[in-house]
Amino acid sequence: MVREIAALHKVPPGEVTTDERVLLEAGFGATPPLFECFVAEPPPGEATSDGRALLGYVLSVDTFSARTGPGLYLDNLYVRPPWRGLKLGRRLVEAAAQAAWARGGRAAAAASIVAMSYRVCAWGRRHVGDVMRLITEAATSLGEQASVTITAQGLLVEGFGPRPKFGCLVAEAAGQKGRAVGLLLHHVSFCTWTGRVLCGEGLYVAPPHRGRGVGRALVQNAAKVALAQGCSQLRVLVPGGPGGPWGLLTYLGGTDVTARDGWSVWHVPTPAMAALAAADPQR
Repeated sequence: MVREIAALHKVPPGEVTTDERVLLEAGFGATPPLFECFVAEPPPGEATSDGRALLGYVLSVDTFSARTGPGLYLDNLYVRPPWRGLKLGRRLVEAAAQAAWARGGRAAAAASIVAMSYRVCAWGRRHVGDVMRLITEAATSLGEQASVTITAQGLLVEGFGPRPKFGCLVAEAAGQKGRAVGLLLHHVSFCTWTGRVLCGEGLYVAPPHRGRGVGRALVQNAAKVALAQGCSQLRVLVPGGPGGPWGLLTYLGGTDVTARDGWSVWHVPTPAMAALAAADPQR
């Protein structure tokens, strides 16, 4: 059914990498499991006309919202066409909600339960316009729109040239024709203590899609990129002030080193950088 719903959303075959081994390891081999799966089966003693054992399913993942706390994210709620209209989808969502209630108490059950499907993938040229829009949205929300000097052409040159300077993960919402609703830029840097690190910047999810596990999915995929590139850690640069994703990053195992160790990031703008480069090193 995973492949069936991927075909429904016209996901390119090469991007569907989940197989039975991955499901077994993530659902039964990890401690705690990375997800739960609720399935709809035919009544005992009955069989479907095509011999398939399952009528529908939904994957359930615990998540966290900086605004509302613990929540439950439902991925790919799906009922096979011959069995729709029988309230199987509702029963699948109810089963996931009941499990969340039993596992996490009132706070988890009262938080958002979302059945919208999202797909996180590496960006392509078709995403450049959306990425530029989201960068501008994020800067505007911080009152820093005047600080945005990068252009769509700059993103193309720096992101898709012979030697790309950065990568970008985008979150697409199902039913929106591939429109990106979230992003996280990343590049490889080097730490004098631990070697290669992956730096994430610009983590942003459009407001209508927050609280649905999209930010978590972006960070999780960045962690996969970091491991694939042999990095020792994932660093995420986030803005100060209200609305920051600190709760999410803490929940995912991150540490605010600014608060813990007093580390600061210093910005040397272009004019000062040019003057510094031209200065007499003997003076």
